[in-house]
Amino acid sequence: MHINQISLSQLRQFIVVAQRGSFSRAADELAMSAPAVTNAIKKLETELGARLLERTTRTVRLTEAGEDFYQHCLQATLQLQTGLDNLQLCQNTLGGNIRISAPADLARTLLSQWLQEFVQTHPNIRFDLTVTDTVTNLYQAPVDLAIRYTTPQDSGLIARELFPARRVACASPAYIEQFGSPKTPDELTQHRCLTYKVSNQPDCHWSFSQNGQEHGVSIQPFAVFDDSSLARQWAIDGLGIVYKSELDVRNDIQSGLLRPILGDFTGQASPLFLVHPSRLHTRRLTTLAEFLQARFSTLK
Repeated sequence: MHINQISLSQLRQFIVVAQRGSFSRAADELAMSAPAVTNAIKKLETELGARLLERTTRTVRLTEAGEDFYQHCLQATLQLQTGLDNLQLCQNTLGGNIRISAPADLARTLLSQWLQEFVQTHPNIRFDLTVTDTVTNLYQAPVDLAIRYTTPQDSGLIARELFPARRVACASPAYIEQFGSPKTPDELTQHRCLTYKVSNQPDCHWSFSQNGQEHGVSIQPFAVFDDSSLARQWAIDGLGIVYKSELDVRNDIQSGLLRPILGDFTGQASPLFLVHPSRLHTRRLTTLAEFLQARFSTLK
């Protein structure tokens, strides 16, 4: 006799009959007819080649072989239920590793705060965070989710917009006091401009708009960084003007460390995306994606 020949429903029917001591009472609990339960037990006995129950007109009791089999059935079903309960617990309690790639400044400010909040709620989550301003190849890098300021060119990638950000030119109060504030984008060529590399190339063309008309300027950088957070820090320290996403300098502007300049012009659109190479196939990834979308939606 092989276990594959016996179904879980047969074991449950046998256990209930043994516990109730009656086919009719077992039938009520199982939502079956009494003849159907009787036939099911007969079939089980035939498959096992053993008599499990002694039947009288009023009662049903276990045989010696039936009692031994009943105890094993109880243990097996209890173990199975424990496994099902543990599986349900695992599904309700998020756990596992999440690999993220994110731009330097965003990772060190808003994202860092929010990921800490996320692990407070889901302490079994582990993060592997890559901080880089280089656009990561999601097919080659070990990354589950990438946060990017650029729209992916690869149609095989899935992107969802997190925030419709724009870039903002800003400088510290100390810099503005010493060097003044440009009134037009063209005047940036007369100032110390701090920039950083995008796709391994310095970002030296800064675009603005006014009344629907584009105004682009090629700046001569005072300093170039491969980590955009250093450009922001140098601006805070009064060393020049930086042109960054409003998300990156949000806290600095609110605290007065930086001041926006060129207020009559609109900065270049720089929407932020959450990018992944395929459908999110685990609850931890979908939950984090929904969490981040909710957090970005609170920003104005």
